[in-house]
Amino acid sequence: MLAAVLAAVALLAGCASIPTSGPVQVGHGGRGGGQGQEPIQVFAQRPHPGWTPAQIVTGFLAAMASPDADHAVARSYLTPDIRENWPTDQTTAVVVYARDENFRLDIGRDNTVTVSAAQVATISNRREYRPSPQDATMHAVFRMQRVDGQWRIGSLPGTLLLDETDAVSGYVPFDLYFFNRSAGVLVPDPVVLPAGDSDEWASELLRGLLAGPTPSLADGVTSAIPKGTSLDAQPVLDSGGTLNVALGGSAAGLTGEPRRRMIAEIVATLMRVDGVSKVRVQTDATQTAPAYRDDVYAGYDPSRVVRQLRGYFVRDGKLTAVDTSSAGVRSLKGPFGTGAVRFKSPAVSLDATRAAAVSSSGRSLYVGPLDAAGKIELLYHGTELSSPSWDRYGDLWVVDNGSGGPRVLVFRHGRGTPVTASAPDLARTDVSAVRVAWDGARIAFVTSGGRAGELLTGVVSRQRQGIGVHAVRPVAPSVTDADDVWWYDQRSLAVVGREQSDLLATYVATVDGLSITKASSVSDVSSVAAAPGQPLLISDSSGRLSVASPTEFSSTSVGRGTDPTYPG
Repeated sequence: MLAAVLAAVALLAGCASIPTSGPVQVGHGGRGGGQGQEPIQVFAQRPHPGWTPAQIVTGFLAAMASPDADHAVARSYLTPDIRENWPTDQTTAVVVYARDENFRLDIGRDNTVTVSAAQVATISNRREYRPSPQDATMHAVFRMQRVDGQWRIGSLPGTLLLDETDAVSGYVPFDLYFFNRSAGVLVPDPVVLPAGDSDEWASELLRGLLAGPTPSLADGVTSAIPKGTSLDAQPVLDSGGTLNVALGGSAAGLTGEPRRRMIAEIVATLMRVDGVSKVRVQTDATQTAPAYRDDVYAGYDPSRVVRQLRGYFVRDGKLTAVDTSSAGVRSLKGPFGTGAVRFKSPAVSLDATRAAAVSSSGRSLYVGPLDAAGKIELLYHGTELSSPSWDRYGDLWVVDNGSGGPRVLVFRHGRGTPVTASAPDLARTDVSAVRVAWDGARIAFVTSGGRAGELLTGVVSRQRQGIGVHAVRPVAPSVTDADDVWWYDQRSLAVVGREQSDLLATYVATVDGLSITKASSVSDVSSVAAAPGQPLLISDSSGRLSVASPTEFSSTSVGRGTDPTYPG
């Protein structure tokens, strides 16, 4: 399934503006995540004689979108003393802003021009695209000087500034791949690369791999490429579509499984570069290495832990199975299928042997067999519980929202006394939904504290001192009143929320927040369930359940049903 995810990873990535209708488009190869389109060519103009300070700053902002010749046009707006040294390594970070009704350009004293705007996102020096909180603002001050009678910029912010339209056309999404620290499966680490530098994409991705995981993911993954590995030459793509990579240093001594993991990490990362069909990793100049296809990393696919991938939902108080290909339903033999206990928010373990659910009061957590005779066990009684989630290790996660703040509880193998996972970034929120990714390294939350219904992601860290959730950040600030979340695939989340609409709808958002797309024609949604490679299961406010295909923007009614779920 990982190969299919890599082929489909272009999902949504072509636009950071937010379409609100039409099918989710799935690309297959072609210019990374850009679905085959060429990047928009930006034609920047140099300053004209007699331009005012406001015109100079406006022209400079537009010229920053053109990186040609090391931003030659943009540098023509600067005074000679800073022109040659800009941009520096420290100014490669980018602030993305919105040129909307909040955009302002103010002329101040001492020959200054201040630009104020809503801040949409940042792009770090490690090429991470990170959405900013919805109310974030940007203030950039430019100090102006006269040079030969013409206004020029003498000092400026330490970051590049791009409006969101230029950011969309100027960058292409990719993934670096690293290994979950404890599971031995591949986990994507999203980055963006300049669209105009396609000849450098392979080199940039390899340098990113050698640098290790980005700060956002570092606590949950590790690299199979040993420290001290060097890129001995620029990768070369031959006429047959084989990308030849020459590594030196510590990589030369790898054999067996460590080498297989290193190659899997490299091939999974580079297979999305335009024109690449195979990758050859050369670590010994005296011997010719084989060229690998996508099957080299198939054994590290997180989906291999799932044994029976089918959907489930609640009808007449009973947990019921649904075949998402035929929309056929069947009863379950387990105690949740009998209607003996009133429950909501069911969760099914990845091995499809156990189920968990929250009581209708929201205060008790039950577990029991999924499709075999047995009893329901009261596992925990708390204050206000979130929907639960099973991870790949058979552990059960739930958040108890008490007066002292939320406690992220982990029940080892779904039994006994829970372990409290450290999650300081969630201290001021209430959590209504939690969902652990199949790779076990990432987790998604819907919170109701602070801004209502916010979608967040974090990284799961499993250390000797315990389990923690780190690097929690917003994913889709424009989606409000989020009410449910699932992992749609390895790099995207399905979420119920509002986006410039009065009715709740289903959206699919990439985990880096770069793009959001409405994913179903079903309106007035109450809950959703998703799984990699599967259609969405959606229930609406009238209590009807539908199987929905995001790629075709179509749906099939299953009849009455609520609380849809997939394993996880």
